Amino acid sequence: MANRCGSRYEIAVLGTSRVKRARSGKVVIGARGRLSHQASHPEFFAGGDNVRDANLFVRAVYDGSEVGRSIASMLVSTAVKAVAEV
Repeated sequence: MANRCGSRYEIAVLGTSRVKRARSGKVVIGARGRLSHQASHPEFFAGGDNVRDANLFVRAVYDGSEVGRSIASMLVSTAVKAVAEV
């Protein structure tokens, strides 16, 4: 999610996707069996202000990097499974 927490776009997307949220409205990530920064919906990843209170910009950049690694890992895993099924 590139938008700051609470934007209209974010609420519309997350509201229809069944992404688990904390009482604070932040996206819940890192559940058992999930990749780093992966939300309850397997196709959603979040970081920065979406998962914690407003924090340092550096932390948000780090989260973005971790999200990228997790998405890459998921894509590679999916591709390997698809090749194995052929």
